[in-house]
Amino acid sequence: MGTTVDNMALLSRNGHQPSSVSPLRVVVVDDAVLSGPADGQVLSWRPLLLEIRIQENELDYLNRVANCQAKRACGAGVAWASGQIVDHCDGLINEIIHGMMDAHTKQAVRLDRLFMLVAIVGLVMIPFNPMVGMTFVMLCMLIGWIVWLVAQQRNRKLATLLIQLDDTHDARVDLICLLHIRQDVLRGGVQ
Repeated sequence: MGTTVDNMALLSRNGHQPSSVSPLRVVVVDDAVLSGPADGQVLSWRPLLLEIRIQENELDYLNRVANCQAKRACGAGVAWASGQIVDHCDGLINEIIHGMMDAHTKQAVRLDRLFMLVAIVGLVMIPFNPMVGMTFVMLCMLIGWIVWLVAQQRNRKLATLLIQLDDTHDARVDLICLLHIRQDVLRGGVQ
């Protein structure tokens, strides 16, 4: 049984309101679903949309601390626990995104090498049919170059996302503080 936290990851820079289309979706799931503390996948590159899934038990303790501190009306405790929640999530997100960036770079290098090896076949063909051989060589080099550029462009998008994540750290801590305080006020108002 999992719960989705939409738009927790990014807030717009003006007004600190959740952006209408967030490129990062964080999903909190129970440990039966994941083999590690978190995993992630790219759902779309245009527009960029990543889904990061984090185990519930990784955040459960910190949520309980924040709720307890909110009940005690200890603002510093709520702020500390909220900061720990954001730091924990950001650490996992950073690790996953850097892993994706490394994977893109490695794949681009592998494909570039493969097309360079295939281009050698074109070089062998040049003495027999110069036009076809040169066309084959140039096409292979072009494809390798395009693969490399696509990987670099995707890595730039992911790096921009990490910068936005870092820029919104304090705003997200404030948002989680407000959510815990609001929950406590609503619970107190009902009783």
